[in-house]
Amino acid sequence: VLGDDVVVYGWTVFNVEPTGVVTVGHGSILVGAVLMCQQEIAVGSGVVVSYQVTIADSDFHPRDPAQRKHDAEASAPFADPASRPEIESRPVRIGDGAWIGIGAIVLKGVQIGAGARVGAGSVVTRDVPAGTTVEGNPARVVVS
Repeated sequence: VLGDDVVVYGWTVFNVEPTGVVTVGHGSILVGAVLMCQQEIAVGSGVVVSYQVTIADSDFHPRDPAQRKHDAEASAPFADPASRPEIESRPVRIGDGAWIGIGAIVLKGVQIGAGARVGAGSVVTRDVPAGTTVEGNPARVVVS
């Protein structure tokens, strides 16, 4: 669901499962991001998501090795996809006016506050408070 005046450049990718919902608020810009959504990704208004940013609300496979093998078998051609194990998903929310730099990765369950900045190449595994800047892997607050 795209709000008014949203700019989505052609190399942006939306991978949305049948149960997933992606919303992008008015005036936001997606400059070649990859949005991988099983449940919910909500991008606020006036957000800039840069090139090669990945935002994922799920791992899209089990973390347990035995369950992962079962998932791969159930996902194979001619297998029964209904037998796939349940996959964990948690919504991702990005507040109004946030900026996410080139190549950053935002993982499941993360909330990025309004006006926050995510440095290029950062891996965001925890919430980012409004108005702060985070950098690194894992991303840590550098300016608040």
